[in-house]
Amino acid sequence: MNRHSKITNELIFVLFEGYEGGYTAIEGNVGLVAMGDDDTTLEEAVRYEVEKYYGGTYHGVIRIRKLMDKVITIAQ
Repeated sequence: MNRHSKITNELIFVLFEGYEGGYTAIEGNVGLVAMGDDDTTLEEAVRYEVEKYYGGTYHGVIRIRKLMDKVITIAQ
């Protein structure tokens, strides 16, 4: 299977915030990783990685999904 055989019309990147600022977005199906200092540079990096991987042939939706953990403590 070549790397372009995973054709899809939607890519989902999961967003992680860095401890010292900045963002990392990871797309798990084809293994793309993009980093940026803010929303604008992250979006540019995601577009660049998708264009590079698919050689300009990708047509579809790209989602950048931000997950949030909420920690609840119950005292005993």
